[in-house]
Amino acid sequence: MELENLQLKNHASKLISCPNCFALNDNLAEFCHECHSRVVESNLTPMGSAYSQGRLFGKSLETKPKLIVLIMTWVFGLPIFVISAGMFINQIFYGSGTNGLFAFWFGIVSCLLSGKYIYTITKNYLTIKEKVFENDGEFLN
Repeated sequence: MELENLQLKNHASKLISCPNCFALNDNLAEFCHECHSRVVESNLTPMGSAYSQGRLFGKSLETKPKLIVLIMTWVFGLPIFVISAGMFINQIFYGSGTNGLFAFWFGIVSCLLSGKYIYTITKNYLTIKEKVFENDGEFLN
C-alpha cells in the first residue's frame, strides 16, 4: 500500500503542463492529450514559460478563438485603439517638441497593433471552422 502511494506521488511530480492549453500531461508524452500540440518539457523554466505564453498568444491568431476571447479582445482592444488614435490625431494639430513626437509615434504604433489584433481575432472567429480530432490525432473538417 505504501509502495503504491509512493509511486503515485512520484508519478504526480512528473506531470507537466501543455504550453497551449495548460492541461497536465505525463512528462514522457510527446503530444498533449487535450489539444494534440507538442508538449515541451522546458516550459518549467522561465524561458519555457515565456515560450508557452507567447505560443498561446500566437495560437489565438491562428485558430478559431472562443467567444470569450473575442469579447475580451473588443473590451480591451477598442479603448486602446480609440485612445491611441486620438493621441496621434491630437499630436498632429497641437503637438510640438520631443514629447509630442514620442506621443505621435506611440499613438500610431499602438493604434495599428490594437487594430490589427482586433481585426485578426474577429476575422478568425467569423471565418475559421472548429477542427475536430479523430482518435488517432488527425483532423476532420
